Amino acid sequence: MRRWSIVIALSLVIACTAGCAGASENGVSDSDATTATPNASSTADDVTQLNDLCRKLVADSLAGRGGPETLESYVSLRPERVELRRAFDEQVDSIPVSDSEREAADLFDDFRAWADEAEAKIAEAAESGDPSTFDAAVDAFGVALAGTTWKRDLAAVGISCPAR
Repeated sequence: MRRWSIVIALSLVIACTAGCAGASENGVSDSDATTATPNASSTADDVTQLNDLCRKLVADSLAGRGGPETLESYVSLRPERVELRRAFDEQVDSIPVSDSEREAADLFDDFRAWADEAEAKIAEAAESGDPSTFDAAVDAFGVALAGTTWKRDLAAVGISCPAR
């Protein structure tokens, strides 16, 4: 049951896209690919828009899923998840970010970079074709995620995104 919980958490984090600035010791990406552009004239609360996208991503990611994830199901679902994540990131990047919410946007960008690194490790393990290697990578992800402050740090700036 614990592995299933870890795999669900992994699926949500990876499929949708929480070391951060400040109190966290998580890594920070040097990539500008996920950085939203500041815009003081945003029409709706930036964080609210992000949270709405996260809820949609969770729903889209869980649609049609059943049972614990195996190496085979991960491999078969990966193309769909990659596309969901790409579309999600594109929508997030299009949200104008006000100066007052720059810290939250930067933190979420850092989280997305961390999640991308985690996904790359899981994908590499899946490519081995060895269920034990895959299971070990999933377990390592669960341990790494549990050791972060992503959830707390994101919540502190108003972001509730159990996905990505």
